[in-house]
Amino acid sequence: MERPEILSGLTIRTECGCGRMYITINNVAGQVVEVFAHIGKSGGCVKAQTESLCVTISKALHAGADAKDVAKGLVGVRCNEPTMKRGKPHILSCSDAIGKAILFFYDEELMFNEAE
Repeated sequence: MERPEILSGLTIRTECGCGRMYITINNVAGQVVEVFAHIGKSGGCVKAQTESLCVTISKALHAGADAKDVAKGLVGVRCNEPTMKRGKPHILSCSDAIGKAILFFYDEELMFNEAE
């Protein structure tokens, strides 16, 4: 796939164990084609790991991978500092947040919606 000059998308803000994360999901004709996430400080490990994960996701999507399948592989990945909501784990890790954001784009997983 050749990337168009202009893409539409959405950005989701969420809290992870590593801090506040902004996840941007760009699409073409309603299909996710790339994902970016911003968290942490430049040069930090969490920023580097999250950036490399998003590059890998985006490359896979450009090569034809199914975005929902990629997302479902990320959902449930757990780190040592999940965020809690109403006494239950809400965002398990940075990877979990990115997977849930992709599914949210497709209205399959509304973990970011306050009304549960």
